[in-house]
Amino acid sequence: NAHTSYLRLNHYPPCPRPVTSDFPLRAPREDEGFLAINRHTDAGLLTILRQKHDEPNSLQLYTDKKGKKSLGDITDVEGKWVNIHPVSGAFTINIGDMMQVVSNDRYRAPLHRVLADKARHRYSAPYFFNPPYSVDCTPLPTMGNAVYDPINWGEFRRRRFEGDFADVGIEVQIAQYKKVKA
Repeated sequence: NAHTSYLRLNHYPPCPRPVTSDFPLRAPREDEGFLAINRHTDAGLLTILRQKHDEPNSLQLYTDKKGKKSLGDITDVEGKWVNIHPVSGAFTINIGDMMQVVSNDRYRAPLHRVLADKARHRYSAPYFFNPPYSVDCTPLPTMGNAVYDPINWGEFRRRRFEGDFADVGIEVQIAQYKKVKA
């Protein structure tokens, strides 16, 4: 059972009508402008992102009213988007949904998006570190009482992929796998 990790090379060409950096949490309507990538959490364990410090600072992280990172199952629409500025020679590391499950919510997958830029190109290279499709992700026993039911990575990834590329309703989120409190 090999991992399902992969490297993706992204090119974001200039966009004639990008939304502003303070555009709200919701997805923009076509008449309001465009994002390079809409809001999401990364599905896997970790994302290691290479982005250049001298290109547009387009990666944004959503924070709640108290300045805490927010999750994909966000309900606090009063928060704000914060620009993540790349550091020369460094990688940006992002926690994914499966790490949130394995860590039993100790480490949480942040909601983020990528802005489009009106005049400049942007390139990035995210490496998505993922488990094998056959693995059932569960909280580690050392992390206390499990707050998640087991999540099969292959099934979760398939359902997330369908939400990414098809009109099948609401995209699957890890909050749907949280145990119901009795």
